[in-house]
Amino acid sequence: MKTSARLLLIALLAAAIIGSESHGADFRVPAGDGWYTWQVEAADGSDLQLYALMEAGTPVKLRARGNSICFYGFNEEASDLGHVTVDQSINWLHGYIYPVSDLSTDAILLISLHAGELPVDILERLLAVAD
Repeated sequence: MKTSARLLLIALLAAAIIGSESHGADFRVPAGDGWYTWQVEAADGSDLQLYALMEAGTPVKLRARGNSICFYGFNEEASDLGHVTVDQSINWLHGYIYPVSDLSTDAILLISLHAGELPVDILERLLAVAD
């Protein structure tokens, strides 16, 4: 009986952890036209500032600023969405890799700048498809 109770407790804890992580996937850049910005942890451990220009509910440009990257001459006013988790940001960006377009390249570049293993996993999968 103790083993069954432990297994049930482990299952409940796992569900709580997974539920809290999937809650992070709810991040969305607003659909209103204009620039939006948010911050995440960069691969080098610093803060990475991401930008998206939205038009008619869809991103048309993606940009980043951090310790080691800045698009030259980029000085736009943007609505600040605050700090989000790496997973939240990557999940949103990942939705713009396909269908393949000019935005796909920007999304892949920005994903690669994020901290953690998730960007590495995504890039490895993309490279495997390209082989």
